[in-house]
Amino acid sequence: MSKPMLLADFVRLPPTVRGDVVEGLAAAIDIVAERGPPSHRFLRFGWYAAALAAYGGAARTLVVEEDGAPVVALPFVGHRRFGVAAVPGCRWPFRSVGVALGATDAALRIALVTLAAQINGLRLGPIRDGDPAATALIAIARAQGWIALERTPGRAAPTPLDDRAFWRAAVADPVLARMIRLSEASIDGAGGAIAIETGDGIYRAARNASGQPIPSLESAPTREWLLLRPGLPALLGRVFGWVWMRTGRPHW
Repeated sequence: MSKPMLLADFVRLPPTVRGDVVEGLAAAIDIVAERGPPSHRFLRFGWYAAALAAYGGAARTLVVEEDGAPVVALPFVGHRRFGVAAVPGCRWPFRSVGVALGATDAALRIALVTLAAQINGLRLGPIRDGDPAATALIAIARAQGWIALERTPGRAAPTPLDDRAFWRAAVADPVLARMIRLSEASIDGAGGAIAIETGDGIYRAARNASGQPIPSLESAPTREWLLLRPGLPALLGRVFGWVWMRTGRPHW
């Protein structure tokens, strides 16, 4: 009579991890957003699509899967000849990437290896200090020999209420429409407020009747990052990176 095997007797194999870059915005963006931290669940397909509609650009998306399930979704736009890309989006409340809760370091390593075959550098931000997705990605990048340069914006960016084109495109996504609150005054340019309700948190921005922005209670220090892949890009970053770090800009 054979002895039954207990669950503890089975060897757990590491997850199968694969990365790929696809043209356009991948449907996996929404899957990863729903599996990510509640504070980042507005970073959906419709959010990035609104940025492309408002600011232009042709996107590609890095998708990393673990055991067939998407755990990283990183859309990027940029100059293919020079190989420096940026994550699209709106500066407010921040620009970040989609990383599912529980994604392993192996997934982030594969993400960077896959990116290194496509681009020389990646611009992230502005990103709030302590952003879980960006912090993990930057740490893995440094461990793999990437150079991570950081800077703070050189001057205050315009209030998010000024970008009517972006917000009109964003609310075309019914899920985002349920998260975003726009006052009528913010549409005609005389005062107004905007809020994004995501998970248990809320991001708010407002301006008074004269059109001046009112700081949000949810404001936090932000940084912009430039990740340069190992090799010549990283070498150039070591030599000339100080130039980029000293030139903060409110627009991309």
